[in-house]
Amino acid sequence: MCSSDLKIPTGQRRYPANTGVGNSDGRVSLSGIACKGIDMIPIDNPIQLPPCQHSPWHETSPLFFSQGMALVGTSEVLVLLSGTGSVFGGNIVDIGSAAGQTERILDLIDALLSTDNLSNAGLEIIEGGISKLVYCVVYVEDVHNIEVVREVCERRLARDLPIAYVQAPLCSNNLLVEIDGLASMEQKTVK
Repeated sequence: MCSSDLKIPTGQRRYPANTGVGNSDGRVSLSGIACKGIDMIPIDNPIQLPPCQHSPWHETSPLFFSQGMALVGTSEVLVLLSGTGSVFGGNIVDIGSAAGQTERILDLIDALLSTDNLSNAGLEIIEGGISKLVYCVVYVEDVHNIEVVREVCERRLARDLPIAYVQAPLCSNNLLVEIDGLASMEQKTVK
């Protein structure tokens, strides 16, 4: 059951970008960003199912969030990236390999931020892609995997990109890594 199943017009779908990870003390923490006077455009990943379709419980308890949310200013587009796991076609891939999952996640983020994908969402930007990340947070289930995950991120991402590595319980026993972040892109000028 996704937004189309609920007969909600796509243009009105405004599910937030979202990351849900656990913490060690059992308390719930929430944070958010409120925006007024700017366009907010949900961004789907062209190589991944919508979140409400890629969980084993999606038919009874669908997940409603956007894989990315674009905040459109006058000359800049900011894209808030939801927590992204190594999920393709509704299945977790590279089970047991933190390095493999990190590679797949970075592929997903690059596809989400691609110039073509953002253009398909109605955004006219000069250049997209994973190189437009401003920062990211890498959540790792097992602290012993942080170094192998860091090696993949350092090889694939810009050297000066601020990256926070956090040990946190993730939403599935088979997910070893989840990454969220923020990207910034310049819009094409309108003539």
